[in-house]
Amino acid sequence: MEIKACVFDVDHARRELQDHGTPEFPCAGYETLYTAGPDGDIRWHWHEDLELWHVLEGQIELRAPGRVLTLRAGDCAAVNRNVLHAGDTKSRCRLRSLAFNATLVSGGADTVFARRYLRPLTACAAFDACTLGAEERQAFEEAFSALSTGGEGFAFTVREALSRVCLALFER
Repeated sequence: MEIKACVFDVDHARRELQDHGTPEFPCAGYETLYTAGPDGDIRWHWHEDLELWHVLEGQIELRAPGRVLTLRAGDCAAVNRNVLHAGDTKSRCRLRSLAFNATLVSGGADTVFARRYLRPLTACAAFDACTLGAEERQAFEEAFSALSTGGEGFAFTVREALSRVCLALFER
């Protein structure tokens, strides 16, 4: 699949209008270089998808209402679905991100994965945005690599790696 630069198209309520992936495979990968200044930041927005950030170089502040996470090269973070968030950098920051619908991991609304893990995770008021550990970062890298290279079976690799991240978030 194609990795794109992130472009924001939001409505009056700051809801991002861009679809992440397709109905068949609801996951998209982005790699963007952000720079200091009003045009280089990630403006306030929200979407119905979970999102993972991985900083490749530089530093960025991931902002959610009442929370600021400073992310440096090598750091990863997760943002829950329907959470207003933004990013602010004072210099340069190369950022990779994955945005995905929970159904990619759950397999559907009536599965044990949805009922036992994903719904409680995405409904958790305490989970707006958080940093990820080394194992989750490794899973992010596996998912991003599989998505960017494509090839036979890439969707299984992406889904499995994102499942590990979601389980780790649920266990928190």
